[in-house]
Amino acid sequence: MSISRMVVSTFLLLVTSVLLGGCSLTPSKKCSEGRTDVDGICVSYEQADFISCANSQSIELGKEIKNSFKASAGHLGTKVDAEKQVIEEVYKKYTATDDIKKVVIEKCLEFARLLNDKSSENLTKKSEAKPKQKKSDLTTPIQKVYVGQYSVDLYGCRQFDDSIKCFFTVMKEEGGNVFIHRASKRGTSTIYYDNGESKVAHKVRIANSETIRSGVKFRLPPKIPIKSYVEFRGVKTVSLQLLEIGVNINEYRKAQYARFENIKL
Repeated sequence: MSISRMVVSTFLLLVTSVLLGGCSLTPSKKCSEGRTDVDGICVSYEQADFISCANSQSIELGKEIKNSFKASAGHLGTKVDAEKQVIEEVYKKYTATDDIKKVVIEKCLEFARLLNDKSSENLTKKSEAKPKQKKSDLTTPIQKVYVGQYSVDLYGCRQFDDSIKCFFTVMKEEGGNVFIHRASKRGTSTIYYDNGESKVAHKVRIANSETIRSGVKFRLPPKIPIKSYVEFRGVKTVSLQLLEIGVNINEYRKAQYARFENIKL
């Protein structure tokens, strides 16, 4: 445990002992039953304890939270939902960092739950929802092949409902034209899966040019890989045995194939 976290924990123990030792909050004449005044704003006892706890550890943080409550009261009123929204915003702001305020916020929420703050408990569960699973990296090539004058780097294939997109770049050292075959008389782009079943590409794209016709032509600058993809529809699988991308200077030349094997989706 770092020194800063030890200091926070020590202070929180002091706060807890003081508040639980008899200095509990009392109702304010200005506020309705079950609520108390915090610098002119009526809040629930539990939320007031949260504010007091945070304020005891960091005057700056306490001031910020109180100002947030005041702003919320001006726009949203003093309902419980508005209070939850304020705390959720503060929680999200600081728990995304390693700031000492993160520790204070988390500890004070724990402290508030000790005082039977069901709303804070629900809020924290919502804020601590499991993050979305990070998709596999598509910024690093997983396979590279050379086809004639072209180098083709495969970055991966992804399943989208019943479609699969395979992302790649194509480059030519001295620059010049490239033609990506979708389904022409001279070649196709095709995947092989599930024990030899195959599917011809539905669409091919390079840079901002795409087509569902025979293929797409593009002028490559020298030594610059250009982002591209081929899309296959009506396919659901977890892996591809083989991906073939047909390339050449134009659609009248017989396709040369960039072949990539054993691709996990």
